[in-house]
Amino acid sequence: MELSGRNMFIAFVDFTHPKYGQKCKEVIRALNEVTPIFEMHFKVFYSDDDKVQRRLLGITWDELPALAFNTLEQQILTYPKDRAMDVDSLKTWFKNVGQGKV
Repeated sequence: MELSGRNMFIAFVDFTHPKYGQKCKEVIRALNEVTPIFEMHFKVFYSDDDKVQRRLLGITWDELPALAFNTLEQQILTYPKDRAMDVDSLKTWFKNVGQGKV
């Protein structure tokens, strides 16, 4: 997939969830650090947890945060459930997506 400004990267979060709230805050901090590097290639959106919308993007689990690309070409790339969501992991994944390695 070629990354362009038409692509959307969506982070599903719930900051008030007792189990996932802190992790959601941490991933948003990481994304805020990483996304300026890639802002010419895609836009990042944060969404309240919406299970129906998540399912449409290939997120079949309930744990949060959950991350996925959605493009105008209707391609979907779901961030792997068990992959770390820190700055380095996100940078690597975004680079790999842009190079067609995902």
